[in-house]
Amino acid sequence: MDQLTYLQIILGQLQGISFDTKRLSILFPRSINQTVIAGVDTAILEIETNSTEESELDISNLDFYFYFNELDFRTRTSNKRWDLLTYIHSGNIIYNPTTGQTHINGSLSNSYFLIRNNHLYFELLIFLKGHEHQEGKILYFVDYFSWDSRIIVFTTLKKEGKLSINFTAAGLELQNDIRLKENLERFKLAFGESSRNFPKFIKNELISQLSKYHINDRMQKLLEEFVAIMNIAEQNFEIYLHDLSLENLKKDFIEHKNKYFNQSREILSKLTNQVIGLPITIAASVFSTYKVSDSASTLLTILFVFSLYAIYSIFLLKLQKEDIRDLKRMFEKDYEYIKNSQFFQKFPDQLADFKLARDQISNRFQQLIIAINIYYILFCASVIAFIIYLIMQLALAFSMLLLSGLILCVLFMCLYFVLIK
Repeated sequence: MDQLTYLQIILGQLQGISFDTKRLSILFPRSINQTVIAGVDTAILEIETNSTEESELDISNLDFYFYFNELDFRTRTSNKRWDLLTYIHSGNIIYNPTTGQTHINGSLSNSYFLIRNNHLYFELLIFLKGHEHQEGKILYFVDYFSWDSRIIVFTTLKKEGKLSINFTAAGLELQNDIRLKENLERFKLAFGESSRNFPKFIKNELISQLSKYHINDRMQKLLEEFVAIMNIAEQNFEIYLHDLSLENLKKDFIEHKNKYFNQSREILSKLTNQVIGLPITIAASVFSTYKVSDSASTLLTILFVFSLYAIYSIFLLKLQKEDIRDLKRMFEKDYEYIKNSQFFQKFPDQLADFKLARDQISNRFQQLIIAINIYYILFCASVIAFIIYLIMQLALAFSMLLLSGLILCVLFMCLYFVLIK
């Protein structure tokens, strides 16, 4: 039986247990625990007698790290205490530093992060110490690191200048899942040969993000905001690698959007002129037929010319609608080109401004198509009403019902063939 399991059994049998944090001992009365004490296997656990009334168990000599409770863990843990199992008696919590797993009451826990996060916290400190500035070393990440004074210093040529971080040599209250393991691994990979300049971007972003916090809060904030710091640093590094100016790209795309807006305004202007001219055209045509209502040849001429005008106008509407569809396809193609680029595939969140511009243009094009459809319906209704009026004039004046019906059928067929699809 391993020592930890055996100790758990013995502690479950002992009565009146107390903990001495200064002496790092488990204390218990001798009188009420004589039977348990007599049965302890001294080859596994060694119980000492410090008085006639009390016995104790020295926890400093165990083959695992024993802590009474979470407070005791945060107080006594350090960067040197991670090579053995960690056991917190209150809660029956066991952490294995080899696997990074935590068991509570014998069951694997995926929601308890205090011990693992503190392990990773000290692992990060050790890694930062290893990348401190050294004489003769050209590339370095940390300008100054001291375990004794518990301070880390970063410097930059940017406006922030220098950033100092005070850290605790004991544990931190890191109970939440802050993805520290994944981001620490990601952080370490940034120092590989294949990404030599990446640490510079991490350092600049780290200084930029943490400079707004108090010096004593910066280490906690670094761990909590590690994800955001690494993400922004990676984005800036990708921009650097691809010689890409994100702000200039956004500016160019907005200018491109304005160009499409101007083209859509030109189409809208033409459509507006047509809408304004329609009542005038119909009114003038009705007035002209009224003046020549007794001349069959004149009415037929007006009917023929007006029919040509109507067909040609509908054809122009169709062209306008095709122009809008072409503009929309061109803009969508431009947007897809940007969207499918390597940078935006890796950082889709940066597409937000581009997507907003795309949606604005798409809405404008959709509104123009609706406006053309509405005008098309109004125009066709007006044209058909006027043609029917002309045909009725011809029919009433000259009893040309057969001819009128034939003309109406031909006109409807023409309107059908030029109908906007």
